[in-house]
This record gives sequence, C-alpha cells and structure tokens, in this order.
Amino acid sequence: KKKKTGSVMDAKKLIPSRGRALFQFTTDESRALSLRAGQVVDLDKHCRSLPSVMLTVEDRLRVPLSFLDILQYRTDELELRTLTPGHHHSLRGLACTGDGARIVTGSAEGTLRVNCTADGSSMELLQLQDPVHAASQGVVAVAVSDAAQLVGVGCRGGHVLLLRLDTGALVAHFSDAGWGEVEAVVFDGRGQRLFFGSSAGAVVVCDTVRRTLCARLDGHTALVSGLAASTDGCVLVSGGGDNTLRVWEMAGEPVGEREEQAAPPYECRHVLRGHTDWVEACDVSRDSQLVLSGSLDCSVRLWSRQNGTLVATLPAHPHSVSDCCFSPDARHILSCSTNILRVWDMDSRACVRQLHTSHRTWLLRCCWSADGSTIFAHNGQNVLVWSGKPE
Repeated sequence: KKKKTGSVMDAKKLIPSRGRALFQFTTDESRALSLRAGQVVDLDKHCRSLPSVMLTVEDRLRVPLSFLDILQYRTDELELRTLTPGHHHSLRGLACTGDGARIVTGSAEGTLRVNCTADGSSMELLQLQDPVHAASQGVVAVAVSDAAQLVGVGCRGGHVLLLRLDTGALVAHFSDAGWGEVEAVVFDGRGQRLFFGSSAGAVVVCDTVRRTLCARLDGHTALVSGLAASTDGCVLVSGGGDNTLRVWEMAGEPVGEREEQAAPPYECRHVLRGHTDWVEACDVSRDSQLVLSGSLDCSVRLWSRQNGTLVATLPAHPHSVSDCCFSPDARHILSCSTNILRVWDMDSRACVRQLHTSHRTWLLRCCWSADGSTIFAHNGQNVLVWSGKPE
C-alpha cells in the first residue's frame, strides 16, 4: 500500500503483548487512530507529523505527551519506557550507572550524553569538535565505572577518552598506537583499569590511576568486538571476528588500593572455540566461574572459565545475537536479537521471559542495573528501559 503523507495507518503492527495501554494520536492530516492491547505503532518515522499524543494506561492515567517525552506502558508485567537521549545521529554506545538512575549514550556525530532514567532529562558531557579530536568521526563504545566515577569512550580514528562522570572533564586521551579502530571498551569492577578491543585484534589495557597504557594483549586474528572483565579485574574475556573467545588472567597478584602499584600483565589461559560465526558479545559471571558468549551464529553459549570447556548452548534466537549478559544475581541470562530480548533461567537453561519492542530496528546492546531491577537496551535510535525483576 502506498503511504499517504502524514498518515501512520500503515505503520500499525500487531505483536504479542499483555499491555493494556491505549494510545490516541492525531496526524498532520487530523486523522485519529486509537491503539489498544497488543497493537503498536512505530512512531520513529512519523515524529514530525504527530503534534499531540494522548496516553491512557488501564483507564486510570490520561496525560498529554510529546514524542520526545517518555512513552510508557505495561508489557508482560514489566514497565517499558522509551527514552530519546537527544542525539542528532544514531546511537553507538550505551552504559548505565549501578543504581540504574543514569545512562550514558554516545552517538555517531561525536556527542556523549548522561540521561536521567526517571524523567528522561539529559546533559551533554562531550562534543568532539575541538582540534584534539578532529580526526574522530564519532563515538563507538561507552563504559561507566561507578567506583571511579569515570566514563570510558571509544571513538572513531582509534581514540580512547577517559572522562569524569559528573562533569565530563577530560582525564586522559589515548590515540591510535598501531591498534587501529576501537571496537569495545569496558572497566574492571574498581575502575582501576580500562580495557578496549581494536580492529587489529588487540586488547589494550589502560591504567586509569596512572593514566597510562600498561599492556597490549595480542592473539585474535580479527577485530575484537566483545569484552568483559571480572569484578576484581583478574579475569578478562575477549571475543571477536575470528569466531573465538580468549580468557586472559593476571599473571601476578591483583592490583591493590595503592596507587603506586602497576598492573601485572595478563596471560591467555584458554582459547574457546565452537562458535561458527563472529562472537559479538561476552560476559563473566560475578564469581568469575562462567563465561557467556553471543554470536552471529544465533547461539548463546556458557563456558567454564576454569578449564575452558563448553557447559551449555542455548538456541537463543532465530537471528544473529547482538548482545548478552549475566544478571547481577547470576540467576538469569539476558540476550537480544532483532527487536526481541529474552531472559533465560540459569538452572533450567529455559527462556522464562520474552520482551518485544515496537521498533523495527534491531536491538544492538543490552545490560542490567546493578540491583537487577532494570533492563536497558538500545536500537541505534532510542534507549528502551524495562523495570521489574524477572521471576
């Protein structure tokens, strides 16, 4: 059907949902469309032609909303909110603070914003327009350390920035030293080290206390797209385009609280093989005993960190897995693909919850708040926030 200017009728889409919200809005042609349980309208492509939106939730709440405000409804007993951070181009990074109160997003135009999840307000931390970052083409990946109150930012052009979370002040700037493009960034649990994976297949270790590069870990034969570090920073897992994961462990004692101590080098303990396509994401359990991986081969796999053997394979999705992670209490696994998130029970290895979104674009990244009460995901355009713990 041909799409009429200003009309959103053909954007209506039916998805499985237990939501009981009613959306009523008017297009620039003054055509009203009501939306009841299970029906979702993709508003992204029509935001300019929607001057007003009315939301009714279970016939008890009726408030006018603009498109840039939070739209929320009930989905499978979890509250879903869609946040628009305020970037002018696509989102390229997502990280949340431990309490889930703030999320940090980066975008292709080179901006970094801190967003309040309660009211959707945001503050710009960084805009890559000064001469120092002139070679950068935008933000690629973002990581947050609550302990150190730092934000790690990977940018195009091989740049890595270390910023203060509260002010956005630049703490350190590392530029390409033969590692190529930055693909992923992650902090250890105490914020004393920042790790980033590169297009050259290297994992680079930065000392955030000394603000220096302290190690380069080579081994992957293709770019490193997934990184995860244990809480104490003694275990590091990397995954990438060579279809493998590598488990790196400290060769010496963990770094203490003394700033004068330098981080000991890491050694590769295991190379995990079994995925038949690109490893897109990985994670380490809180007790450092299990490794999780998600791949473009549509599977999510669990591995033993101690001996490097495969523990279980989850037939996670019919399409490529974009991201996966452990819940903070280690009872669940979260995975995302297309516009669907799935929550898996660790004991039964069964999918116990499936979360759909109304957006047609793929979910690219997902994560939990530290207390496990909130799930975050982004699809390159919006940040989706689910509140409520899985049963």
